[in-house]
Amino acid sequence: MGGSGASSRPAPNRTTYPDPVAGQAIVGETYDGVTYRMTRNDLKKSVPEDERLKAAAEALAALDAEKARLGRKYPLRKRELARQQLMSSVDYRLGLGQGKLDRIRGVSYTEARTTSAYNMGYHEGWNDNPSHWKQQRATNPNFWAHDNKKPVRKRR
Repeated sequence: MGGSGASSRPAPNRTTYPDPVAGQAIVGETYDGVTYRMTRNDLKKSVPEDERLKAAAEALAALDAEKARLGRKYPLRKRELARQQLMSSVDYRLGLGQGKLDRIRGVSYTEARTTSAYNMGYHEGWNDNPSHWKQQRATNPNFWAHDNKKPVRKRR
């Protein structure tokens, strides 16, 4: 299989992947190592918006029914419910991946979007401990594209 690359990772492929944000297909170089693209695994972990809102309404109704029994714990449970709903969104997954990718690239922290789910994911991804990313860097093509790039060294 020729080639001069010593890496055992496959190169980014030229296939079509669904873009969950724009609702269109992504064609061409899917992973550039700069902009995070949703992987199949990310898509499995996220829930479509209409299902997520329906589940949130049902869970909130069940929580409201227990309001008297929970007492002072009600606001904490309500906050945790909201957090779980945000974490199951596509924006959260996209922000989480972009935050990790920016941290690896050395880009300073920035909240680029106005959606709270994306910013929460970006914050958690950027502030996560990079030493735990070994498995993700081995299986996620977004990180392969970054790792295969040669770093630019500054001259003194």
